[in-house]
Amino acid sequence: MIETASNSMPWMVLILGYGFLTHGIILFNDGLYWDGWFVDLWQHYKDGKSMRRFYWEVGMPNLYFEHRIVGRLPRRYVAYRVISLASILIIAVCVFLIAVHTNAFNPLQATAISLLLLSYPAYAVTFESVVTLQYTFRIAIFYAGCFFATTAVGQPNLAGSIGFSISLVLFFASFTANSTLVFFWGFLLLYVWLVHSRSSDGFGMHEYVKVALLAVLPFAYWFMKERWFPRHGYYENYNRIRLAPFSILQVGLRALRYGIDVPMIKPILELVRSKNSSLIFSCVFLGLLTFNFAKDLAAMPALAALQVLAAGYGLMLLGASPFMLVGQGSWEGGWGSKNFMLFHLPYALIVFGWLQLFPNSFG
Repeated sequence: MIETASNSMPWMVLILGYGFLTHGIILFNDGLYWDGWFVDLWQHYKDGKSMRRFYWEVGMPNLYFEHRIVGRLPRRYVAYRVISLASILIIAVCVFLIAVHTNAFNPLQATAISLLLLSYPAYAVTFESVVTLQYTFRIAIFYAGCFFATTAVGQPNLAGSIGFSISLVLFFASFTANSTLVFFWGFLLLYVWLVHSRSSDGFGMHEYVKVALLAVLPFAYWFMKERWFPRHGYYENYNRIRLAPFSILQVGLRALRYGIDVPMIKPILELVRSKNSSLIFSCVFLGLLTFNFAKDLAAMPALAALQVLAAGYGLMLLGASPFMLVGQGSWEGGWGSKNFMLFHLPYALIVFGWLQLFPNSFG
């Protein structure tokens, strides 16, 4: 783990620098939107009773304690913004480290994917830094858990056991964002593949135990949540599963459209519609320069590119499934973009995969 991070430091500096460039404005955004209004009012008037009732009724009591802790800080607004920015940076760095550590991608390819992840334009919730604790921060914890788990593959020693134990704690904490309960199975497939293909001992008893623990973890969390912290009161039916085929299909198609297709195509269309010839020329020139510089280092066979695309669309389906099952639609921008909280990596893989297949691009 330490060796992977130290050898990849220049790439990580590039990722962090780009992350500050694309998301640094979060530190200066003093606006309050959506659910952040409620939390801020509760904190301002020290109305812990209302905040406690709300989070207990939605079955997320831990968020009450987390907001109480942050709310006691002398400059809580700054703290929320730092957490929001740090979360998106942690996601990008963890994805890079996982890609490099598992040898799924070379450093340049992994960097390109992380930069695309940071460029995802459809998720607006990072700007509402108050509610980032239940969205972006949870995803950062989830990817940190993924990284610690992958470093434990084929490591039946104390360090491997500690890393795996940390991953279990992080996964459990991330499940407060219930959509990660479904998205988690995509990681479990990756973990099983890593054990099968990368571990020198293959599926020994040690790895069987770890896979079993990972597989049981989401069910254990859900049982605990429904047993001790069930949704009740006004939120008794909040996000209950509704098996309506037409609704599931409709929400899924909207997620694909507004979560992947629009973010991928709209920036290009807006650039063309701007009719700013110098801007268009600069973008085309820089794009071609980057592609020509990186094509030999980042290129991959067409079959591998198709596998990347399949992984991207598969993860997109997992990320959208929780909202499809509860009939919660998606749309472009605003509060509805919270449903794209897990779309950063799928979007990056899909764009990267298509670029690999296009002639005169990366390959």
